[in-house]
Amino acid sequence: MKRILPVLFVLLSAWLSVSCMGDLPTPTPIPPSEPTDEPVAVLITPRATATALPSVTPTPMPTETPLPPPSPTPSTGYYRNASLGFWFYYPEDWAREDFNGDIPAVRITDPENPLYVMAGAQLIQEDRTVEDFAPDGLDRLGLANDITISTSETTTLLDSTPALRFTATWQEENEPEFTGDGLAVVNGNRGYIILVYARTEVLANRPLTSEAVLQTFRLDQPELFGVSRSNALVLLAPEPITLDPAQTTENAGGLVAHLFSGVVRLNSSLQVEPDLAESWVVENEGQTYRFTLREGLTFHDGADMTAAAVKSSWERAKAGGSAAAQLYLNDITTITAPDDRTLVVELDAPKPYFLFKLAQPVTFVVNPEQVSESEAWWQRPDGSGPFMLRRWTEGQVMILDRFDGYQGTRPRITAIVYLLSDSPGFVAFEAGTLDIATVGSFNLSRAQDPNEPLSTHLISGPTLCTNRIVFNINQPPFDDPLVRQAFSLLVDRRQLADVALNGSALPATGILPPAMPGYTERPLTESFDTALALERLSQSSYGDASALPPLTLIGILGGEGETLLRAVADMWTSQLGVTLNIVLWEAADYPAELAKGEAHLLALDWCDPYPDPEGMLDALYYSQSPLNWGGYHNEQVDTLLEQARIEPDPATRVQLYQQVETLLLADAPSVQTVYPFNFQLVRPYVHDYQLAPVPYLWPATVSVVR
Repeated sequence: MKRILPVLFVLLSAWLSVSCMGDLPTPTPIPPSEPTDEPVAVLITPRATATALPSVTPTPMPTETPLPPPSPTPSTGYYRNASLGFWFYYPEDWAREDFNGDIPAVRITDPENPLYVMAGAQLIQEDRTVEDFAPDGLDRLGLANDITISTSETTTLLDSTPALRFTATWQEENEPEFTGDGLAVVNGNRGYIILVYARTEVLANRPLTSEAVLQTFRLDQPELFGVSRSNALVLLAPEPITLDPAQTTENAGGLVAHLFSGVVRLNSSLQVEPDLAESWVVENEGQTYRFTLREGLTFHDGADMTAAAVKSSWERAKAGGSAAAQLYLNDITTITAPDDRTLVVELDAPKPYFLFKLAQPVTFVVNPEQVSESEAWWQRPDGSGPFMLRRWTEGQVMILDRFDGYQGTRPRITAIVYLLSDSPGFVAFEAGTLDIATVGSFNLSRAQDPNEPLSTHLISGPTLCTNRIVFNINQPPFDDPLVRQAFSLLVDRRQLADVALNGSALPATGILPPAMPGYTERPLTESFDTALALERLSQSSYGDASALPPLTLIGILGGEGETLLRAVADMWTSQLGVTLNIVLWEAADYPAELAKGEAHLLALDWCDPYPDPEGMLDALYYSQSPLNWGGYHNEQVDTLLEQARIEPDPATRVQLYQQVETLLLADAPSVQTVYPFNFQLVRPYVHDYQLAPVPYLWPATVSVVR
């Protein structure tokens, strides 16, 4: 008789003997493997003798002590799929074929006397039973058109995991009958299946082989790029242009905020809380801030962080001249560091929103020694944030590990895996890859369908965002406010929100979104009036649409932004007959095109990074703002914005901003189209995830409990 599983039998016999006698000895864990994108094969050493297993029903282990994985030595009898989370032994001289899928993930073959093993796992609904999953899992193996489960019984794996043991048979026309012995397991939101099969007469002569393989089937924590998903989040993000806080265009919810820290940080309630600073006092009637840093602060590499590093980081950012630096550090006149733990900041005037600005990435602290060593330092940054960079593979993945030396509110999760892609996350979430994903308008109807399993994972909330198309005031015909008013009145915002964006937004009747302090509710009828629009155009210096020059509208390629601007462009061309050329750019190239100032119309959506109208009205419409891409200038608006900056009374400040918004709507420097809503899919094992009006991830509250 052919030699049967010498290593396997010895190991299994020993395990079964121990399980009958009492508790297992403490196992020796497998040494950690290097990160890999492929299933890991850990090898075992052949033993000198072989003892055949008796044909028995698997005996549950008396405790949940895990079986020891084999030690890595030169052989080939062990299969582990790290990404799907299972492993088992197979005869050491069999051939293995790996697939790039979930079911089947692998096929292993006895080349001398055809006997096969196929296994895999897939994402399933949380409430599916193993009896319901088993037939579907068999079908996905693709062995035949009609497979019948002839016998089944509940059992357990050797680690006490509940399972379904079954026998299946099938036969294609003019083909011999096949039989398979298998196991199906449901664990949370994953279904697992393994099948040992052959022609019926072959399998009947190999009962020990079948039993030996199935006895070793074990579940494992799934991994992705070598990171265990037991306490990690897998998310989607676009490829970072830079990780330099002074130059990034990210908001404080992006990658940069995980790697770096500022003196303060926003919490999940959008309130300022201490980060590097343990406390601060406000002096000189609100014009001086004195911060006391935490004791023992370090960068990720262990180097000490002092107030001097904060000072040099801010001065470096200001010298770099980015738009973010001009916006968020422009109130500062002097910065001093009298000792290692004290930072004193003088402002040009009392600014009640100042601490909000210090929670933005441009204020985050970099290691001055690392920055001075190389221009490309940000590719392996030595930050001080709650996470540190383990790996960055361009176009593929970025892996962050929790920084145990972080002194702020420590994250509960141990790692974040960012898959780097501009693609929508809906498909990846459905495939089981992502833990949290944003739902775009294209997939919203399906995600909201109560008959769809994904609907149970859907959450939603408002944002601090307003989608806009900005008029270039320096380019005719939009130097004429009557033309701007006419174009704004020709936009049917209800159709944009309900049809173009599939109900994923609200019609924008103003500039400030509903979640922003100072929001004013206005009738939708005031924002869309075709007759009034044509009247305003007739009163303009152009008289009618036929006198308008050809127009150029620029925006960012792809996504809902492109859908929105094309819909608006259709409204203008169909109602006015104007010539309108749409030019779309990659996101990385778009700022350079804006700076040219050549286009007539600019698609410029804006999400306020903090809940204060200053961050939207002042940033976008003040005449000297670096984000005033349309060149708008109104002395009355500027005066009101300057007054609001230093007004200490919150109610009075809100009134000033409401006056500004009223003036802007009359002057029409931009067309407000919609207020986007935030729709996300979140796994049920992700706990305490809080959806806020700004696109932040709050690692201090989020936990993963699988």
